[in-house]
Amino acid sequence: MDGLDWSNGGLSREDLSKLVKGFVDMLIIASGYQSSGLLAHWDSTNIKKAFQWALFFENAFKGLRCSDGYQDFVEQINEALLEIKSSPRLPLGLKHISSVSLSRAKVLMLKHLVNTLPLRDLQLKALVTAIAEMDIDGLQRTDIDGLQRTDDRCFDIYLEKLSHDPSNTILTWRSICVEDSMSASTNQSRDTESTSDYDLTKFAVEELGKRRLQVLCMAAAETGLDILSKITRKSNCGEIEATLCRDQIQNETTSMIDERVIEPVIWNRWKSRSLSYLLNRRTVRLASGANLFFSAPKHQWIDVINRLSISHDSDEDISEKTEILLLGTIVHRWSSLIKILMSNSYEPVSITKMYHEVQNLPLWRFQNLFSKKDSNPEENGVLEYLEGFLSNHFHHLWRLSPVLAAMAIPSRSPLFRSYIIELDGQMRGDSSADRCRSCTMNGEMHDECELAERIWCLYVFHVCGS
Repeated sequence: MDGLDWSNGGLSREDLSKLVKGFVDMLIIASGYQSSGLLAHWDSTNIKKAFQWALFFENAFKGLRCSDGYQDFVEQINEALLEIKSSPRLPLGLKHISSVSLSRAKVLMLKHLVNTLPLRDLQLKALVTAIAEMDIDGLQRTDIDGLQRTDDRCFDIYLEKLSHDPSNTILTWRSICVEDSMSASTNQSRDTESTSDYDLTKFAVEELGKRRLQVLCMAAAETGLDILSKITRKSNCGEIEATLCRDQIQNETTSMIDERVIEPVIWNRWKSRSLSYLLNRRTVRLASGANLFFSAPKHQWIDVINRLSISHDSDEDISEKTEILLLGTIVHRWSSLIKILMSNSYEPVSITKMYHEVQNLPLWRFQNLFSKKDSNPEENGVLEYLEGFLSNHFHHLWRLSPVLAAMAIPSRSPLFRSYIIELDGQMRGDSSADRCRSCTMNGEMHDECELAERIWCLYVFHVCGS
């Protein structure tokens, strides 16, 4: 910004651009992770430095607001931000940053530091320490009757301010539902409040209170899911249902006599096991993470997943990546798919008949639930990547829940036909990797094994669910 003179001297366009980029880099690290993917470690000294950078931008806006060069300054800030936002590697959460954001940079930095994942105890302590020191430093810079305040006097004033500040009262549940500080009215108040030199504690209490309520909401939801999951695991076909089903089986035509139909207890056991996986806390967290992860541009998440190392065991690593990818193809249809499973009722049908129904699904039969035109573009992108990813690792599907493969792989995908071919080899007992060796060795029917469960899952979603 040539020719513009402020308290810390004139800055060129290049210098201003570097400062803006440096601050944005700090915001990224403040979110919890370094560019390498490792956790970011913050201490109170570095947190204070981050707030001092933020204070630099706030003072620049405040000092120039009434000057002739203010508009030029804002335009140059926006130009620098536009260049930064054009980078494909910029996190989506920072796509909306603007000169308005930088005019209250302390609040912006505070939000990122408070909402860091994970927020460890040491970092929380460092954050609170740095905020208190910043506010006390601000009081020291303020004169009373021309006299500089002493450290003791500043500390007393700081404590008195905390004890009388109405914003430090416990937040209500309503505050978590109210629109964040991006609304016009809140923006206006934030702009006014950001001119204060010692208001960080107030904002910190608000943000920590909101995060605490969010954590309580998540904990309550997870507790409910745990209870539901336990009930689901314990539930099996009751005596009344078993009696009704037994009568229904006895009335079937003689064509079914040579084939053993699935017992109601087995049917219900598979249904309970599938629901248990879908309602499991770990699965819900993975699905939620996949929803956020795959909302990024495709080239970004491909780059991340190629470099992602989840486990020291390479097979375990591939299996977990496969699970995340499969979940990524169904997160936008999560409720609909669970509804199909919940609404499915017992049928006196054999595994052989179910398998033939699944095997004979026409290639052109695109059910609405699995249709490419009706599915989410993000899910289609994940499916395309998954088809290439599993080409050499198809056996990893057998390490995951049967219901996940049935829900995530649509009949239009080449993966579906590969899956059917694999199941066919298992049914005939001529597969190079026999998954049901006990059935084959003992000459038993596939009616209670994992192979039967996988066929049942496909039948529920691709035949009944259509």
